[in-house]
Amino acid sequence: MESEFVVLAETGKEAEWLKDLLYKIPLDIKDISSIPILCDSQATLARAYNEVHNEKSRPVSPRHEYVKKLIKHGVISLIFIKSSENLADPFTKPLTRKYPFPPLSDICYNLFAYVWFNLLIFLTFPAHPWVREGGEASEIPLDISVLYNMRQFVTYSRLKQFALRALASTLDEEELADLRDQFDAIDVDKNGSISLEEMRQALAKDLPWKMKDSRVLEILQAIDSNTDGLVDFSEFVAATLHVHQLEEHNSEKWQQRSHAAFEKFDVDRDGFITTEELKMHTGLRGSMDLLLEEADIDKDGKISLSEFRRLLRTASMSSRNVTSSSVNRG
Repeated sequence: MESEFVVLAETGKEAEWLKDLLYKIPLDIKDISSIPILCDSQATLARAYNEVHNEKSRPVSPRHEYVKKLIKHGVISLIFIKSSENLADPFTKPLTRKYPFPPLSDICYNLFAYVWFNLLIFLTFPAHPWVREGGEASEIPLDISVLYNMRQFVTYSRLKQFALRALASTLDEEELADLRDQFDAIDVDKNGSISLEEMRQALAKDLPWKMKDSRVLEILQAIDSNTDGLVDFSEFVAATLHVHQLEEHNSEKWQQRSHAAFEKFDVDRDGFITTEELKMHTGLRGSMDLLLEEADIDKDGKISLSEFRRLLRTASMSSRNVTSSSVNRG
């Protein structure tokens, strides 16, 4: 059962990333049903949906909790399938000369067995001492959607970044528990902040998106709001927050949190954010018109609550290059 949860956690990460990616595409998607994953182990399904967890199975506990979180949030759903109908079943069985392949020469058989064995080791046991790279492997699997959000944060406009930081400051510890686990997994030396090297190592694990060190530095500088060269937890939350999931999972709490974030800008509580209030909150000098125009959909010269929420939902990448050259940090 341990191997099933390792694979479920890895598959769930892919499903969560794909679902979050669909939300980021401007197609006005209101809801996406959970992604079904077929499993031929009734014991695994029972444990995944069971709220009671036995702490004796500590080595897979983080993955078990991660799978439960995905199920609870509607990201994935597990469906039972008979082993005879499961196309992936051969990957869970010992390799023999008779099953499930036609006769092979000794050389072909040994080569195939070697490749299959190593494939199973790397896919099923990523934390095993044989395959981890230096030091202790983290029990918490890195969420690729978190890595994706960090890469995306640098592309957001200045106003979008400020809005996300305001929203992040309204969340409580329970809501931040999953992101705390991800932060701790990246913070290898456990000093409470993520260095450039730690961020480089984390982003390198998202294999399809390997990037140059200069790009990693650019990402860190965008997230590092206090410019101390490190990313603390509050800065990390602002960059990795799943806005669409927050809205989808609890609409009422989303209304409260987004309104509280709005009021951090709306100093006079008149229900609108003006250019003067933008200047006060951001600490930027120069004209605020371009920042305001990005969110001011009805062109009335101020940002309403609904416009602010729309800003939080959208990628808002278009005005970043313009605004960054027009306003400076105070």
